[in-house]
Amino acid sequence: MTSTSSTAAQLNQILSSEDFTVSCYLNKALSETSNADEEEDILTELALQLQVQTQACHDEIGRYMVEVSAMIPRLQADVGRIGLGLNGMKEDAMSLIGRDSASYDGKEGSSSIDLVEATDDQTDELETLSALSALSENLQAVRSILEAASSWDGTVTLMNDLLGSVQPTTTEHAASLAEAVDALTKLEYGAEALSGTPGSEDRQIAISEFRTKIEVLLKPMLLNALKLQSAGNAVRVVGPLQQCVSMYKSLNKLDALKDEYVKARPAAIHKLWFAFSPPGKAHPISEDVSMEGKPTFVEWLPTWFDSCLNLLAEEKRRSTAVFGAEESPKVTAKVLRECFRPLLSSFTARLMSSANSNSATFSLDIISTTYKATLAFLSLAHDQVLGAGLEMIVDIFSVVASPFVPIIQDLVKREVEHSYADFARLENATKKTEEIFATSSSIQKTVDHLSLLCADIFPLAKGSLARFEVFNCGCKAAATIANIDSRIGNHIAELSFAISTLSLSMTNEVNKAADKFDEQDVQGALELLKMAGLFVNDLQSFGVYTQERLRSLLAGLDASITLEREGAPDSLSTGEVGVLIARKTFREDSEVHSADLNGMCSVGPNHFHKENFPVSYQAGQKLASACRMFVFDLCYAVPRKWLASMSTLPEWTEKDDGNTDIMSSYSILPQSYITHVGEHILALVQALEPFASVESSLTLSKEAMQNMNSVAIEPWRELASLIGCVQGEDDDVIDFLMEGKSLPDFVTISDFEEDEDEEDMDESHRFCNEWLGVISSAVTGRILERMLKIQALSTKGRNHLVTDINYIENVFSALGVSGHPHPLLGHFSTILTLNTDDLNDVLSKRSDLGYRGKMDGALVSAEIRIAKMRNVTL
Repeated sequence: MTSTSSTAAQLNQILSSEDFTVSCYLNKALSETSNADEEEDILTELALQLQVQTQACHDEIGRYMVEVSAMIPRLQADVGRIGLGLNGMKEDAMSLIGRDSASYDGKEGSSSIDLVEATDDQTDELETLSALSALSENLQAVRSILEAASSWDGTVTLMNDLLGSVQPTTTEHAASLAEAVDALTKLEYGAEALSGTPGSEDRQIAISEFRTKIEVLLKPMLLNALKLQSAGNAVRVVGPLQQCVSMYKSLNKLDALKDEYVKARPAAIHKLWFAFSPPGKAHPISEDVSMEGKPTFVEWLPTWFDSCLNLLAEEKRRSTAVFGAEESPKVTAKVLRECFRPLLSSFTARLMSSANSNSATFSLDIISTTYKATLAFLSLAHDQVLGAGLEMIVDIFSVVASPFVPIIQDLVKREVEHSYADFARLENATKKTEEIFATSSSIQKTVDHLSLLCADIFPLAKGSLARFEVFNCGCKAAATIANIDSRIGNHIAELSFAISTLSLSMTNEVNKAADKFDEQDVQGALELLKMAGLFVNDLQSFGVYTQERLRSLLAGLDASITLEREGAPDSLSTGEVGVLIARKTFREDSEVHSADLNGMCSVGPNHFHKENFPVSYQAGQKLASACRMFVFDLCYAVPRKWLASMSTLPEWTEKDDGNTDIMSSYSILPQSYITHVGEHILALVQALEPFASVESSLTLSKEAMQNMNSVAIEPWRELASLIGCVQGEDDDVIDFLMEGKSLPDFVTISDFEEDEDEEDMDESHRFCNEWLGVISSAVTGRILERMLKIQALSTKGRNHLVTDINYIENVFSALGVSGHPHPLLGHFSTILTLNTDDLNDVLSKRSDLGYRGKMDGALVSAEIRIAKMRNVTL
């Protein structure tokens, strides 16, 4: 009973002591226990006693507060009365000073020198007081020196005894080591007091030796405490580790303790990391190389992250108990860094191995998935290190993400490596287009193949943009957008080249293309226009999507800049963590990246693809041109075949039968070459209508039907060069010639007026008329060019030619297409029907009137050429 009372008294004494520590209190309370049950009972009893004493203290504090509250009004009143008394004393003092001055003035022989002497007496008294104060301070210093000198040898002896018997791994001798630390503090205080006295250097050497010995003895004790902490025994952890903290703090070596503490904490995490073996590799212990049931590194990593989060949550509680709430976030943050620091090279090796495991090419998707898991982990880890400071947190996050830094810094190069297999597949498939076209029975199969290839590019582009969002978070946007633009543009350029190759094949093998012509092929070829229009729409949609994503990244980047200025937030999302790491990685002014994004986002949505994907946009225009040309070459294959030999037909020089009456030409039938052309043009109406009847097809095809006349310009260019109205490629003059504009006055154009109802025409008819118009234009140009290349015309041959021209004019008239038949057909037909005298009269009048321009002279040159074909003497 006496022992229990004595222990309780000692515990109360420890509670009231200024040197109170939790470890001393608990060690004293548990010093007389022999088993765990007694320890638990005593701890329960202590908790109850502390609760009762805490309540008693609160009651006592409340009582004192009531008394103080009652005393405050009385104290205020006393202060007021004292203030009045002081004012009265001040007035009395002023009165006495005035009276003394007057008495000095009234004495005989008094002067101002007396006042100076009185003041000097007061100064002497102050100097005396100052000297006494200095003497007191000096005496206190002497006392401290004498005390230090008298206790030095004893303290040194005590230190030797304590350090000679200390075994810091045992609880019994831990107190001796703590006493040695206190003695060392006393020695350091004494050495400071004795500074400047003989033996000062020896004393510092002795202190240094003692400090070294204590640090050496403390290290095993610290490691043992950390080992107990790792064992998870909460009752035993509190005492030893906190004793170490107290002693290291006294030695001013708390940072060294923290370093050891931080290194020891993630030991289980590191063991878990190295225990993992990916499928197909031997386990470090079992040497099992089977793949069944084994997760890949990417699948396993989130479970390891969960273990790290559990450690950080536990560490936050423990570090608060050991180091205090203020230091806890920083210590936890260092533990987070230590979880990864020794593993970074292994992390990088496993990451790269996973990226190259599934194929011979580099897979950026696997790294992207891993990085997203890492960002999610860091977002959750931020909650445990909140309070460590944003700068420290960002530095640690950068360490954790360092295996991904080479990817972030060189994302464009890695994207090229990642997409190599996909683009090689597309390239090989594109190269097979000509083979499919040559071996298939219809064009539709080739068109379907090309359409799939055209559509495959945008999922790849979106994947690249998504990875840019994950890794770079808006930084270096221009390089990524340029890379995406280049890859899309190159792929579409390859498709355009493949389609142009098919067109060239049809042009070179004109007979084969004409013989194989089928109306179903026209409908299949028209699907290419739909494909080109779909690409234009998809590119614009992708531009809008890209701009939206860039705007989101811009907002995140600006928010991160603001966040850095305002300080650490309460939480960080996965995206915010990614932005912080990206900005830290590039170490550039974030406002530069923000300005780049802002410039891209300021473009109108409908023009974004033109401004930021210029290569792709131009490739789309070339694709549309190639598709138009392919459709034209297919539809024009039959006229190209039959008109190719028009200028060398033997009928042009057929012998006359003696009948020179022009009316006899009406009994002549059109030749087979022109009837094949006419019948083909009329058949195109039925070939075009099925496609034109589908509204969605028309809508998409409209995007690819710009500048339609360009596909039919080649015959007109050759005609213009033949008659001499252009030199080189003067497309404006050729366009005027094609459209029948700016022709001389002597060319009759009454039958060449625009169709007044064209604006009211529905889209289906307009679509058909556009294609019939360009085919008719090409046929007209080729007929005129071939007609002027005829070397000679007999009368019968002339009649044949007039009949053929009249036939094709009737075909064009039957189509009802605006601009056809062309006025030059009728004009040259008229020149052919004139007799010799009339033709001479016409040509003479042309010469007399003169030529207004190059076009006039060129057409007169054509008329003269026709006259020479007829063997007319001019």
